[in-house]
Amino acid sequence: MTLGTPRYFSPEQARAERDVDARTDVYAAGWVLHALLVGHDPYPHCKTLLALTQAHTTEIPSLPSQMAPHPLPAGLDAVVMRAVAKRREDRFVSAAAFRAALLGVSDGLAR
Repeated sequence: MTLGTPRYFSPEQARAERDVDARTDVYAAGWVLHALLVGHDPYPHCKTLLALTQAHTTEIPSLPSQMAPHPLPAGLDAVVMRAVAKRREDRFVSAAAFRAALLGVSDGLAR
């Protein structure tokens, strides 16, 4: 059984693989952050479950900085894109690692 919101499925969930792990949650959290930055859900052109499945497994998303209505901090693109990497081996291994990378980006912001 696959659980989750198809709009935020990891590629391994979209392929109905059985061996999902914490990196699936990192993928979903990365897409939530991407949506917050750009103002819409991932792959807004996809209207069916099949289209979403194909997008999550094959389409390379645009960088958040290319779509965001405001400038983004340096380094944020790399963090977000690593979180939503198609290959789970290319993602952060845990939410804690994702958080640490985000904090590293935020450390460079003017206060």
